[in-house]
Formats: sequence, C-alpha cells, structure tokens
Amino acid sequence: MMTGRRHHIRKHFFSAVCVFLALTMWLACGRPDESAKTGSLNAESVLFGGDRCSADEECASGSCSFGMCNGFLMSPTDAMRAEMAPKVRRVARDPRHRDELVNMLAITLKDKETDPYLRGRAADACALLPSEIAIPMLVPYLEAAAVPVRFFAARSLHRLGDARGTKALRTFLEHPSQAVRMMARQEFGDKKRP
Repeated sequence: MMTGRRHHIRKHFFSAVCVFLALTMWLACGRPDESAKTGSLNAESVLFGGDRCSADEECASGSCSFGMCNGFLMSPTDAMRAEMAPKVRRVARDPRHRDELVNMLAITLKDKETDPYLRGRAADACALLPSEIAIPMLVPYLEAAAVPVRFFAARSLHRLGDARGTKALRTFLEHPSQAVRMMARQEFGDKKRP
C-alpha cells in the first residue's frame, strides 16, 4: 500500500508527464490548419456548405440559413448563387483547391442518380471555372436527358463564349416552361416576360 505522500508525488508526476506530452504534441503538430475553420474557402465549403453558423460572415459561401452554411450547389435560386459566385471563383483560382473543386463538379454532373437540379447547379458552377477546364466538361451535357442539366450546361457555355452553348441556349427560348423561357431570354438581354 502506498503512503499518502508517495501517492501525492506520483499523482503530480503523472500530471506533469501528461502536460509535457500534450505540449510536445501541440508543438510537433503545429497550429490547427486554417482550412479546418468554419468559413474557410475550400471546394467543399463553397459548393456544399454544411458548417454550423449564426451569421453569413461565418460561412465560406457568405450564406447562413437556419444555423447552417449554404453552398452553391444547395442554393435553389440564381440570385443566391450569383452572390456566392465570387467565392467559388476564388477557390477555382486557388491551385490548392482547384482540382478538388473540378472533381466535385465533375462527379456531381456525371452521376445520373443525383437530383437533376443539383446536377444543373453543378453545370451552372462550371461557368465560374477557367474556360479551358469548363468547356470540355460541359459540352457532353448539351445532350443530357435532364432538362436542368442541359439548360445550365448551355447557359454556362454561352457565358464562357462558346457558340455551341449559345446555339443550345436559343432552343430554350421556346421551352414550354415560362420560367425557363425567361431565364434564357435574360441571357440574351431580353428582361421582359415571355
């Protein structure tokens, strides 16, 4: 049986060793990675969001809703995505994150089991990539069966200055949906109702 004094010394020695090991680990590993912070710009945060937040400034996308950060692909309106576009462009220009951004968009576009509107938003986000990357990614989707994918691929290609996108987008000027016709007309400078 250990005496009280001996137990006390061992207890403090053990605590000191734990503190020493923790300090050593902290120094060896360095400070936390900046990209792990809420609101940091990286592909996942700007495309999908998902971090907890209490204000727009805390989110990489600049959009906090009901305590969660929104991402470009999760935003249902053109207006919301237009507000996030500068952040997506910054990630697309950053060599540390560009490949991850392109891969996430490519995977989302290719997956036919994914919601067609989400796939369409991925095609919409491609307009924010450098044209030499985006154009080859988007051209195959001009023939997509899903209308949202086909529309946003055409619109993105049109915005990137590709004539194939402009030609495909013109077909949407006669689309049965008034909303789709309006969106197509806006791209050609006609803001009035169809």
